[in-house]
Amino acid sequence: MTRLYVALGVAAMIGFAWWRYDHIVTVNESQRVALESSALTIKGLNQQIDDAEKRAAAANDRLIDHIDRLEKSENETKRLRDCVDAGTCGLRIKTVYVRVPQAQGESGTGDLQTVDTELAPESRRAYFTHRAGIDKVTELLQSCIKELEARTMCY
Repeated sequence: MTRLYVALGVAAMIGFAWWRYDHIVTVNESQRVALESSALTIKGLNQQIDDAEKRAAAANDRLIDHIDRLEKSENETKRLRDCVDAGTCGLRIKTVYVRVPQAQGESGTGDLQTVDTELAPESRRAYFTHRAGIDKVTELLQSCIKELEARTMCY
């Protein structure tokens, strides 16, 4: 009878050990699945971070390029202002001299003529094109200023 109890005890212990082993294997399997899922999530997040860093670097490069172009434009503007102030360059407008007779009632004799200037015919045609160009450039500069101010406020 003792052998029977011993056999039943051993069988119970083997059954309990088997049940415990199965439980541990199940828990380990669920932890492995959770770990693989977490690894995939981390990999995806790392990829998003890398993409964001690339976009930030590209935006920074564009900003540096805009700043460089702005500095070059400011330097060119300063150079042109200095040039105009010194009188070494500037806009040359072709003019012609026109003789205007004086009226009889004015001081002096009526046969004297005064000299006046007016735009040459080719300059007259270009004047309105030039004015339209100035208006267009002014409008473009104002839109650039607004865009730069908006970008500056974002940072």
